[in-house]
Amino acid sequence: MTRTKTSSITALALATLGGCGKLPPDEVGAQMMHFDKLRNQRYAEIFQIVGNPLTKEYKAGIYNTLGLNSPKGAGDITPQALMGKVDVDAIKQEFGVLKVHKNRPRIWTLDWIDIKAGKMREFNGLQACWVMLLDVPKELVSGGSVGNTYDRTRWPYSNSKP
Repeated sequence: MTRTKTSSITALALATLGGCGKLPPDEVGAQMMHFDKLRNQRYAEIFQIVGNPLTKEYKAGIYNTLGLNSPKGAGDITPQALMGKVDVDAIKQEFGVLKVHKNRPRIWTLDWIDIKAGKMREFNGLQACWVMLLDVPKELVSGGSVGNTYDRTRWPYSNSKP
């Protein structure tokens, strides 16, 4: 095989395996928002994951149902009828990301929160807005289960941008 063919094959393999996907710039224009009366509201998150399978470095855009999907603005902001329709394979294809993860619904234990919220997206009928970038553990990408550590000292939670 010639050097040109070998280089082309190597480049194609790295392009396929190297950097899988790019997150949409949904943090652009994120605004600090205040959400009140959260305690006992059911919420969920959708993770759009991109990264490099060779280096095992992954990032996710996190979308939260905070303040959405409830006509009265309180209670169940993640109705099971909508959450059940979220098709991770369709979202993965639509956005060209490596993986999509539905973070199961949870109940807020906070009374209120101030958080930077970016662009709102609709995932098969479920509305969620961008709330953070997250360094993703490789186990989450490979199908495992892990506890997540959020770095709230980094932008958009601190005053300094990356």
